[in-house]
Amino acid sequence: MDFDLGDIFSTMETELSAPNFSRPEVEMETKNERFEPVPDDKIQRLKDSQRNPYTRQNTKWAVETFNKWRAARDNVPLLTEMNSESINYWMKGFVLEVRKQDGSEYPPRSLYYIVCGLLRFIRDKNIHNMNLLDEKDHRFGVFQRVLDARMKELLSKGLGTKMRQADPILPEDKENIWNQNVFGMQSSLALQYSFLL
Repeated sequence: MDFDLGDIFSTMETELSAPNFSRPEVEMETKNERFEPVPDDKIQRLKDSQRNPYTRQNTKWAVETFNKWRAARDNVPLLTEMNSESINYWMKGFVLEVRKQDGSEYPPRSLYYIVCGLLRFIRDKNIHNMNLLDEKDHRFGVFQRVLDARMKELLSKGLGTKMRQADPILPEDKENIWNQNVFGMQSSLALQYSFLL
């Protein structure tokens, strides 16, 4: 039996051609009922509604702090108008000079949160090609080393090292608690409290 390759390919082309499933009247109905165009302001409201209010507050605080520092300095450009070289230059000065309103130094963690807030602000302005805190981005290496050194310096001064803990129960307080039957064996709750003491 002889096969001609031309016959085989022509047969395959006719058999494999895509069927026409389009039904314009159904397509138009589905398009109008199922998919509704979404305006940009609705998208922005949705994004804003999902942002944590504390994160929004921290970002606002960081930007206000930076802008107050800018006002005290000469010729510092807006953060959104800086390129990577100017951000690297100005941010190292910022982390060394920034202070609380009373003039005292920020604890290291607060300083880091300010930088994080500024980074969020930059991203909110659709500037995604600069990450001040990315160690792989060598454009900001000087700033990162200055920030790290400043945070270590603040820690060595004792800032940010205070541990929060509850005050111990004094012996006279413990006696008052026993006298008020908070501790004891009169109920399961009092027994539980006694056990935890």
